[in-house]
Amino acid sequence: MTEQEDSRADGWSKERVERTLFARWTRGGDDLPPPETAVLARALVLMRRTGLDHYGPPVRRALARAEGPVRCPVAFARAARLALPPGRTVALLGEPHSGTVTHVVVCLAHEDPYPAPWYVVACAPLGVCRAHGADEIEPVCPER
Repeated sequence: MTEQEDSRADGWSKERVERTLFARWTRGGDDLPPPETAVLARALVLMRRTGLDHYGPPVRRALARAEGPVRCPVAFARAARLALPPGRTVALLGEPHSGTVTHVVVCLAHEDPYPAPWYVVACAPLGVCRAHGADEIEPVCPER
């Protein structure tokens, strides 16, 4: 995603992004084209990772410092390939709710040399999509 693409979400609050992505997911995507939802999903994950409540240049600068200039396309592709797919039902650890993965955003954490997937999860009881790290969710296995 380019800086110009990321800037399309500038000024959006975390709550607005959460509600917009959830509305799009519940309506089956009729209101926003897929590239726009990908921008919003990435913005939501980046706000969660930085702890900032509004998306914009401060979020992108903080992540540029944390992620650094080195990126390995092979490692990013592998992390994306191994991630839970959109549509997968997941338990939200420590919460009474489950949700559905809507987007996967692969990021590089400053404390880890390897990229990892972050998930945007639609939580119907809360009426929002939220960003979760891989250690905050687990797949729900279908009952046999």
